Amino acid sequence: MTFNEIIAKGRETKPEDVNLPEVGPEDIFMLSYTSGTTGDPKGVMLTHKAIMIGAAACNIRLQVGKEANRPLDENDIHMSYLPLAHVFE
Repeated sequence: MTFNEIIAKGRETKPEDVNLPEVGPEDIFMLSYTSGTTGDPKGVMLTHKAIMIGAAACNIRLQVGKEANRPLDENDIHMSYLPLAHVFE
């Protein structure tokens, strides 16, 4: 299947036709590939739970201003200096 065929298939598929399985906390969210600094490079399996804990910890830690004391939301802007390949980007 070509990339254009995949795009066309996506355009003709209706959201109600997609039946996605329910995701659990221990299900794999992504594979993150290490650089191999201390050994051979390898793929590390990260779970949904691990990603959500990391996001929640950032939200708690990066509260917007001491006086505001509110967590980040969709109105906040995040500027990152991390490389694009970084897992938390």
